[in-house]
Amino acid sequence: MLKMFKDPGSKIKTFAVIIFWVGVVISVISTMVMFANAGDLYVGEMFVFFGFVNLVLGPIASYIIGLLIYGFGELVDKASSIERKVTERKQGTDL
Repeated sequence: MLKMFKDPGSKIKTFAVIIFWVGVVISVISTMVMFANAGDLYVGEMFVFFGFVNLVLGPIASYIIGLLIYGFGELVDKASSIERKVTERKQGTDL
């Protein structure tokens, strides 16, 4: 079996952490872009308002999405652990 398919639960959990941090960085960068463009546009106040909304809600959304993906990875880990224990128990009774 290929190495990339071994221990999928921990890989999913690592992916969840990466998704969280990428979402936070994108939220901060997009907020800075909104703030920078606010002075150049006619509707600058709206850009500042949505920049603050993005700065607050972006990381919260990234956290929720990361938490859901991490929880799925934890479920995969637990299912793999249960399967391993059942297989070991069956092999022990077959002797």
